[in-house]
Amino acid sequence: MCQLPDLKEKPNFYSQKLQLPELKEDLVKLKWSGEWLDFSGVYSTMLQNACKRVENAYKRFVRGDKNGTRSGKPRFKSQSRYPTLVFDGAKNNWLKFCTINGRWLYLNLPKLGLVKVRSHRPLPIGFTLKQVSVIRKAYGWYVTFVLNDERVREHSPDSVIPTWITRWDWMQF
Repeated sequence: MCQLPDLKEKPNFYSQKLQLPELKEDLVKLKWSGEWLDFSGVYSTMLQNACKRVENAYKRFVRGDKNGTRSGKPRFKSQSRYPTLVFDGAKNNWLKFCTINGRWLYLNLPKLGLVKVRSHRPLPIGFTLKQVSVIRKAYGWYVTFVLNDERVREHSPDSVIPTWITRWDWMQF
C-alpha cells in the first residue's frame, strides 16, 4: 500500500513548460535549504531542455527495462552531469566575423554575451544558423553549429541505383 496521495495530473513536459514564465518572474525559494533562486537570467531554451530531461528520466523510471523491472528512482544530477548548452532558434546575427587570419569569430549568445570562437573551417556563404550547442569536455569548450543551406538539394535514396558487381559475376569474367 502506498502512503502517498495520487497526483492530480501527471507531470509532463508541457505542464512543466507552462510553469516556466512564473519561475522567471519572481525569486523561487527552495524548501530544503531555504535558498532563493533567480531564473530571470537563464535563457528560456535552457529551462525547456531541463524540463525535457526530467520528462525523459520519469518515462524511463515508469517504463523500466526490457524485462519490465524498474531500476529505481532517478538520481539527482549535479551541474557536472549537464555539459551541453543547446540554443535552439539561433539567428545569423548571433555571429560576428573577425578578420584576424580568418580563423576567429565572435558568437553573441543570449544571456552570456560575446564568446570568442576559433573556427577550424570556414562557414559556407548563404547559410542559415538553426542551432548552437556549447559543449564542455575535459580538454576544453567546443561550439557546434547546425546550419541550413538552401542550395544543397534534398537527397532521395530511392533514385540511387547500385552499380557494383557481385562476387559471382566477378568470378565469371
